Amino acid sequence: MNNNREAYFDNAKWIMIILVVFGHVISPMKQDNSSLYSLYTTIYLLHMPGFILISGYFAKQYREKGYLKKIARKTLLPYVIFQLMYGVFYFGIDYMLGNKATLDLGIFKPHFTLWFLVSLFCWNVLLFLYARFRWWIVFAAFAAGIAIGYMDDVNKFLSVARTFVYFPFFLIGFYLKPEFFKKLRNLPWQIVGAVTIGVVLTTFFFYSPEGITKWLECAFSYAKMGTGGWEAGLIRLGQYALMLLATFSFLALIPGKRLSMTVFGTRTLYVYLLHGFIIQAMRHSISDSTFDAISGHILFLLAVALGISLVLATRTTKKFTRPLVELRA
Repeated sequence: MNNNREAYFDNAKWIMIILVVFGHVISPMKQDNSSLYSLYTTIYLLHMPGFILISGYFAKQYREKGYLKKIARKTLLPYVIFQLMYGVFYFGIDYMLGNKATLDLGIFKPHFTLWFLVSLFCWNVLLFLYARFRWWIVFAAFAAGIAIGYMDDVNKFLSVARTFVYFPFFLIGFYLKPEFFKKLRNLPWQIVGAVTIGVVLTTFFFYSPEGITKWLECAFSYAKMGTGGWEAGLIRLGQYALMLLATFSFLALIPGKRLSMTVFGTRTLYVYLLHGFIIQAMRHSISDSTFDAISGHILFLLAVALGISLVLATRTTKKFTRPLVELRA
């Protein structure tokens, strides 16, 4: 794979991790601000599907000797470490704020964003079953993602629901060829992508179905979201279609050249794992009145998200946290 193509994926990961952080920054303020709500819902349509699709694209060597062991080391071990760290962190926050402090060191209910590590390992394992077939097996993955929504409270155990709901994106990425992403960046598709993202943003600004954020989190059963009948599966199917459209539209807009920001795309795991401590500290220390005061300053909030991302993606941060993130000095 040439440098330009590698740069494309690093650029995509860097922009998407900024969106992840931005989504978490604006989350406490989204309900009372139409612009933030529109941005939040659009971000949740594409940022995790995009990350997962790219992860699947780079899983093509899953049958190589030692591959699964390497994936387990990159996902499950950091998961255990950060799960314990978050448990202690939440206990410390509650204690300092005078709340009832409970030390939750449970391994089976992922804190904050840590579900992704568990799911990433599971998606690689599922390849040994699904990849035996041709690309049409993706439809079976979609069917499983729809069916899991009819099971109540399944996500309480290691985020099983998210694993199955998001797996089709991983599988699609696995089957995609390099030529697809090259064609996707052609000018006509970039125009289509820009228009599509604009339409989605505008639509969510003027009309957002009730409870849509819970649907986009992919973590709840249909019954818990108030739609337990057969029509729930159709809603999830429509959600899949919209997520795919938004994700590919977004990926069409990613620059393929090596830029000054490209190197940060190689350190997105650091941002993903560490930003939660900053976000949760902000949520517990900033008052509702302050959130209300800054909710209208979108550029400021974006700058905050970018600043957090940049700090956590620096060489210095990597140097001091690498033993925790990558389990090596």
